[in-house]
Amino acid sequence: MSASKHQSVRPKPISLLRIVRSAVGGPDGRPLYYLDAGAWRYRCSIGRSGTTRQKREGDGCTPVGRFSILSWRFRPKGAVRSRPVAPWKYLQKNDLWCDDPRSGSYNRELKAPSRFGHERMWRDDKKYDAVGIMNYNIRPRMTRLGSAIFFHLCSEEYESTAGCVAVNRKDLNKILPRFTADAVVVVG
Repeated sequence: MSASKHQSVRPKPISLLRIVRSAVGGPDGRPLYYLDAGAWRYRCSIGRSGTTRQKREGDGCTPVGRFSILSWRFRPKGAVRSRPVAPWKYLQKNDLWCDDPRSGSYNRELKAPSRFGHERMWRDDKKYDAVGIMNYNIRPRMTRLGSAIFFHLCSEEYESTAGCVAVNRKDLNKILPRFTADAVVVVG
């Protein structure tokens, strides 16, 4: 018996991911955001203070712009099993991300221990089981303009982030293997 024509259909690769705001708010009054990935739309979360064209460290805003995903970090045996074609590596328990403008490693990876302000990449809440490093304020890097802008996981409640873009585990497992190596996230 020959295969069905639907068995040989492969989902198209995703090179452009666009964040869009719904015209209608959620039941709690917060704006709803969606990630358009090819022909599919997924609910997502962004920064608690919305979007901005003038990002500052700690403002809770997601920067407006077009950002490539430079590489990925995954927690071994984490909630996300899919892998992208883009570069990736496993997280280690001592991985940090510097968010201290006084440091020469501002908006860069660090290893614990560090005397500078930082974010732990190995989180108990598992939101960083999969982390896409977005090219915001990395090349070139300017102090105080914001750091640690990632593409990562959120819960089914779609809680706001500190400035990142986040989707739930089920949706990321669906779309991650379809990301092209040069995938771009467009905000605003």
